[in-house]
Amino acid sequence: MMKALRRVTDQLEGQMIEGLLKSHGLDVHLIGAKDYMAHTMGGRTGHYDLMVPEAQFLAAEQILAGQEVPMINLAASPASHFRRAIFQATLGVIILPILFNCLSVLTTLRFWRSSQHELTDLLKVILLVLLQIPGLLMAFFLIQAFLGS
Repeated sequence: MMKALRRVTDQLEGQMIEGLLKSHGLDVHLIGAKDYMAHTMGGRTGHYDLMVPEAQFLAAEQILAGQEVPMINLAASPASHFRRAIFQATLGVIILPILFNCLSVLTTLRFWRSSQHELTDLLKVILLVLLQIPGLLMAFFLIQAFLGS
């Protein structure tokens, strides 16, 4: 019978612990799923349980207790911000134009702040700004039609 060893909220953290325990010969399984917002906004957050057989539970606890966990910088990369901004701008045209366009603008700002400010980064920002136009036009026409003007 399997027993829950630990619950984590980050998929990468769970995979790292799973790999550590497997490298010690333990039978460990990472079970869980991403949160809804992690699917729509990108990311790895969710609820993940590390499961081990009851016979290996104490050994697994000892292995984890003996590990010093270094601080890891899990900050999103500029490429990650860029992909999220593209995804959000695309959704801005189709679903909830105002909301996703605002999210895309915020993510574009995060991309610019975390980038090296090279020419290719500037071109990406221009592309992201241009992607805002169809969604904002759609929102404008929807609001105009709704208000009956």
